[in-house]
Amino acid sequence: MENANIHKTRYPGIVPFSTTQTALFFGREKNKQALYDLVVRENITLLYAKSGLGKSSLINAGLVPMLAQKGQIIPIFLRFGAYNPDLPTAPVATILSALPTTEAPEWLESVAQDKQTLWYNIKKMCLANPNKTYLMVFDQFEELFTYPEKLVSDFKKQMADLIYKDAPEAVWKACEEKNDLTDAQWTYMETKPAIKTLMSIREDKYSLLNTITDYLPTATQYRYSLEPLDKIQAQEAIIKPAQMEGEFVSNPFVYTPKALHKIINFLTKNGTQPVETTQLQILSNRIESLGLPKIDDENIPNFENIFLEYYESTIAQLPPKEQTRAQQFVEDELVKKSQRISLAEISCEEYVQKETLNALVNKHLLRSELNTTGTMSYELAHDTLIPSIEKAREIRKAKEERTEAERQYQAEQNRLKEQAEKDRKEKKKIQKQFRIVFGLLVLAVIALIWAGYATWQANAEKEKAKKATKEAQANLQKFEDEKKRRKEKEIETLLQAAEAYWGVEEKELAIQTLEALLKKDPNNQKALEKIEIFKKTNK
Repeated sequence: MENANIHKTRYPGIVPFSTTQTALFFGREKNKQALYDLVVRENITLLYAKSGLGKSSLINAGLVPMLAQKGQIIPIFLRFGAYNPDLPTAPVATILSALPTTEAPEWLESVAQDKQTLWYNIKKMCLANPNKTYLMVFDQFEELFTYPEKLVSDFKKQMADLIYKDAPEAVWKACEEKNDLTDAQWTYMETKPAIKTLMSIREDKYSLLNTITDYLPTATQYRYSLEPLDKIQAQEAIIKPAQMEGEFVSNPFVYTPKALHKIINFLTKNGTQPVETTQLQILSNRIESLGLPKIDDENIPNFENIFLEYYESTIAQLPPKEQTRAQQFVEDELVKKSQRISLAEISCEEYVQKETLNALVNKHLLRSELNTTGTMSYELAHDTLIPSIEKAREIRKAKEERTEAERQYQAEQNRLKEQAEKDRKEKKKIQKQFRIVFGLLVLAVIALIWAGYATWQANAEKEKAKKATKEAQANLQKFEDEKKRRKEKEIETLLQAAEAYWGVEEKELAIQTLEALLKKDPNNQKALEKIEIFKKTNK
């Protein structure tokens, strides 16, 4: 059998531990045993914890391998995904699509008129495997409550029939009407399906469970709260994977006491808060990538903005032409109102190429899952990334606004330049007309002296020349007025540009714009007041 650890990291980073990584899953021994005991003992178990503490990892690398050792309980992994009105799959349909295909005996088919119920499909599954017990594992159970109330209601009613009843009332009625079941068949009908349920939910969504307890009253009765890692558990989770032999992407390495102390202090904010498992794994994964045989405190990368750096470095590894599109896709489409959104592959490809999706999955920024339509859906790998994604979006939006302000300023400068050139040509044209008129006047005077005998005709020409002169002077005055108006417009535009730069915190550009204005109008009182304010204000 091929070694499952070949070319694998010692720390999964942002993604949860998988069922094949149990050998790397340290620090949760007591938690594994406690959850296992509860699942074995009870029919409905609730696992809850804050996001980022490792609920999925505890199930995958802790509980499931322990179940596999015994071989009596078979897990069925289920995820509803956030409700998508474009692909409206009901929660019950999601469960049915995850069940193994089994044939029902004729007698069971004859009494179960509705073949799309949980009870019927799980009953026939258990009948085909009488020595096994099944465990429905609902990861991210809070996603159920994003669905319309009608679909949630159908889910809890069918789950109640499955968990609390031997059979639904309609089936019992059909059995009585049929009245030809054997004793063995009646005995089987009176036996509840060998099915257990494990629901994993975020602690901040715990109150949503109140909406299903009217049909599932024991949904919160047998619960296990996963607490953050303490200092000792965190040290085990950091040190032990690094020392393991195997074909990993790195050779075994060790942490010095100073390095370990620095890491723990960062993870606990100098002992003021518990350790968040996902943050520990991302940090350790980053340290492993250094490839050093010994990690000292001076080797540890800067802790600040570690998730933002992780996100930005992942985007930076994409082809340049795909980076902006990937950023917009992740920041605008996969995170909305501080919640991660799951999108079908066909929807994702409206924003990015398939190769980009695969790259983001391979870098563990996104994760992909097969949905009930038989296609892939994509979402952020973990909720821990959401604050960093939102911060990156703010940075990108501010940069886009600044770029747009610069573009508008440059466009206005180009417009003013073009207008100035147009005005220059117009002025030249008017001056030419004036010279022509002036020449006519001179000719008219010469003609008057030279042709005294035609005084009346000369006077007429003189009056004509005077009229033309007035028109030319009026045109020149009009030009000067227009020039003054345009200068005032240019000054107003520069004032607005300075305000825009000031609004996006570009102090230097705002001051430079006002200085350019004062070159045109040294006595402009508004500009003098604003530049004095800008220079005194720290922004």
